[in-house]
Amino acid sequence: MIVWGGYDGTNLNTGGRYNPTVDSWTATSLTNVPKGRSDHTAIWISNEMIVWGGFVGGIPSASDDGGRYNANADSWTATSITNVPSPRAYHTAVWTGREMIIWGGWDDQDFYNTGGSYNPFTDSWTAISTTNAPTARAFHTAVLSGSEMIVWGGWNLSYFNTGGKFNLNTNSWTPTSTTNAPSARWFHSAV
Repeated sequence: MIVWGGYDGTNLNTGGRYNPTVDSWTATSLTNVPKGRSDHTAIWISNEMIVWGGFVGGIPSASDDGGRYNANADSWTATSITNVPSPRAYHTAVWTGREMIIWGGWDDQDFYNTGGSYNPFTDSWTAISTTNAPTARAFHTAVLSGSEMIVWGGWNLSYFNTGGKFNLNTNSWTPTSTTNAPSARWFHSAV
């Protein structure tokens, strides 16, 4: 298990690797580490953790950068900032097997219904479609089901019981049904 970032009165850029077999912790490297942050996302691919976005700084401001932590080499590499989505926190991220898709979020002023796909093999970003995307929101959930990312719930000055299905192959959105959907909410979980 790798723990990184977070908040203890300041945004942290430290972390640790926990080995359950021997019940021990090892600190993650600080060389080339991203700025300390909270409310970011992290995904795992093969032997790397990719962190992106979140709030940084003493007076929190949203970030549009991230880093790749290679667990085998205990090393950090910055993610590209070319064509990166706008700065945000409280967004979601899913791993498709070839790219990380981030969507939604909030930057302490605006809510987003935009996102991007990050290809770690080419270190490149591509915007995803906003046509028919769900209403801008934060504190929602996202899961991957086959070739679709499903987002649901969340908040943008009111709570949602709506969502959308983003088709990875066609770069298109369709709304999720609201018939018999759970009541509107945020801070929920989904699998």
